Amino acid sequence: MSAPVIITEAPAEVPATRVGSLADSNDLTRIAFVPGTTNRTKAGVAADVLSALGKSPDVNGKARHGYDDVSLVPIWLTAHRTTDVYAIAPQHTPSTYLGDLATMLAASPATLTLACDHGYAENLVADLAPLNPTVVPWPDLPSDWPSTENEDSGHVWDPSAREVVPDVEFLTFRATAQDLLPSAAFRAVEALFGDVLDRTLLWLTQVGPENVTEAATRAALTELLAEQVTFDEINIAVKAAQTAFFHHGWYLTVDQRELRAGMLRFPSHVVSTASWRSIRAYRDTARAATVACYLSGHSPQQIRDLTVADLAAWHADPATPLRDAPIHPEAAPYLRAHLFARISDSPTSTDPAFVGADRRVLMDLRQAGDDLGLNLGEANLAPADRHGQRRVGSRVFRLARLT
Repeated sequence: MSAPVIITEAPAEVPATRVGSLADSNDLTRIAFVPGTTNRTKAGVAADVLSALGKSPDVNGKARHGYDDVSLVPIWLTAHRTTDVYAIAPQHTPSTYLGDLATMLAASPATLTLACDHGYAENLVADLAPLNPTVVPWPDLPSDWPSTENEDSGHVWDPSAREVVPDVEFLTFRATAQDLLPSAAFRAVEALFGDVLDRTLLWLTQVGPENVTEAATRAALTELLAEQVTFDEINIAVKAAQTAFFHHGWYLTVDQRELRAGMLRFPSHVVSTASWRSIRAYRDTARAATVACYLSGHSPQQIRDLTVADLAAWHADPATPLRDAPIHPEAAPYLRAHLFARISDSPTSTDPAFVGADRRVLMDLRQAGDDLGLNLGEANLAPADRHGQRRVGSRVFRLARLT
């Protein structure tokens, strides 16, 4: 049994690689890769597909042996709702490789499309006759790929990719940022700065001078900083708050070292899209699902306590929380993949969702910080700790009256 196989031939003077523009890196509905040209093992075929799904060989939790990857291919394709797999320029790839690829995809919802260069379709159809391929016209492709837009005008600020906003005094922060940052990046910085400035000014007006204490300030700014994900965002918010206090006759001193230490120990509950997608690097479903559960709000102990029935109930109705934590759409593929993998072991409904969870959950979370570059909190997490329980130390903010 094999997945449906489609062959499409590029027009003259159009490279087959152009079909890569159909791949969707946002939700992995479509993936594309260039297959090998030498005789490969099934494990090598599987590794190519997993790589196209974002799996990395450089993280912890690699398969114990190659054939584990073969079983993971349909699991991850199904979990990511992948419907189309494009093998680009496969005309020099051994037919055994392409046959193994089609067989591997059979247990998933994906269709295999072989996009060959001009002049190779006829031979490819003959070589793959046992797969009964269907020949279809070359697809319509986006006309603007690769993008020819002006680099600066198309720039979107990605908070997960550190822009390094200027570390200067709040009085000169906005002007310095405007001088140093690309215009599009500055517009995003200015938007956050302006929002925090307006909200802090409003709070100062509402509480009145007599109620502006260090304790009240710390409580208000802790709530505000909980919304910020990266250190750059925290830096911008702090500068804006200092500016607002200055307008009201206060000098707000911020101990940056204490603040940064607190942010490292107690990261924001907000998880960026880039952070969710970094989990794709894990091919091991248990590791991926463990990190996804923790970022969704489960404590390590709650992850240990999850059963196969809990995952199955959530999968039946993803709009409902998993136990007491809603699952973000970006986290869903990781939990689906682990459920599918776990079911292959024929467990009972009351069996734990994570085998060996008593010893592996904390280890997986510790290693995820290094593997994926995620800030998951203190190195020594307690069983009851939850992600995003942000706290600001009592020594971070100091106030002095200027008028």
